[in-house]
Amino acid sequence: MRTNTTLSAEFLKHYNILHEIGLWEELEDMHRDIHDLEELTSTAIEIFNKHSIEKLIDYVISFLLDKYVPSYLLFAMKEPLSGEVRTMCYENLKETHTEYHLENFEVYEEFFEKYPNPISFTLFEYQIDKKELTDKLLEFRPEFIVPMSGIGGILGIVLVGQKIIDRGYSQHEISYIHRTLKFASTGIQNNLHHQSSIIDCKTKLFNHYYLMKRLEEERIRVERHGSETEQNNLL
Repeated sequence: MRTNTTLSAEFLKHYNILHEIGLWEELEDMHRDIHDLEELTSTAIEIFNKHSIEKLIDYVISFLLDKYVPSYLLFAMKEPLSGEVRTMCYENLKETHTEYHLENFEVYEEFFEKYPNPISFTLFEYQIDKKELTDKLLEFRPEFIVPMSGIGGILGIVLVGQKIIDRGYSQHEISYIHRTLKFASTGIQNNLHHQSSIIDCKTKLFNHYYLMKRLEEERIRVERHGSETEQNNLL
């Protein structure tokens, strides 16, 4: 079987021919897609390994900032228990304090439940036709908005600003961001399901099953630790 290095060398040897017939561009696109899929798989694994919503969100935000270097990134998420909207803003890769709070989140929920895909901010302005909502977002120099949707509906939205360097976002990049946020939505949903399985919805305290499970785990740990101590004393 030929190695990838051997194949690459043959492609380079016939670069002119491949370029003339338009295959070189297709090969580059295929190589980029493979690289992106490998990176996306690694990102998804990292997301699903986060055992708290806070750590998951921090990871996703850090990933988007590092990969695309947007001038602004506004991340708004509806808190599952209180229903309050938590807003985080990043300017030039650093978290920044902002007085802005995403108001009337129901309007965004209704819109993105009907149109669950990324949308350019210009088109969003036209479609939503509510200047009292959109004018306040102009200071973030928004390029497009991406919804985060789960089983229970819209979990949040991400407003992506212009790039600090390089050209604007390609459709491929926007699609990549959307897929990343889909994984994030699934990860958030998994965390919520886990929380609901161990926390009593009325008291907001750990339920009986979780407490008994943790007691059993602690008993096993103590027994194992005691056994190791006794063995060390015998030695």
